[in-house]
Amino acid sequence: MEKAFRISEELANFGKGNVEAFVASGQVWSAGVQALAQDLASTTQAHLDEGVATVKAFAAAKSVKQLFDLQTAYARSTMEKALAETTRFTTASTKLATDALAPLGDRVKAAGQAFNTAA
Repeated sequence: MEKAFRISEELANFGKGNVEAFVASGQVWSAGVQALAQDLASTTQAHLDEGVATVKAFAAAKSVKQLFDLQTAYARSTMEKALAETTRFTTASTKLATDALAPLGDRVKAAGQAFNTAA
C-alpha cells in the first residue's frame, strides 16, 4: 500500500511538473511573439517613413538622371535592408522557438530518466 501511495505521489508530482513546463513555455512564447510583433511594427513604420521621404526626393529630382540615381539607390538600400531584416527576424524566431520549447524538452528528458529509473 505504501508503494502504491509513493507511486501515485510521484505521478502527481510529475504531472505538476508537466503543467509548470507548459505554463513556462507559453509565457516565453507569448513574450517572444509580442516582442517580434513590436519589432515588425517598428520596422514597417521605418519602411513607410523611408518610402515617403523617397517619393519626396523623386518629386524634387531636377533631371531624369537624378531620378534614376535616386531610384537605383533606393532599390539597392531596400534590398540590403530586406535581406538584413529577414536574417535578423529568422534568427529571432528560431531563438524564440528554441527557448519556448526548452521547458518541454526538459520534461521529456525527465520522463526518460523516470522510465529508466523505474526499469
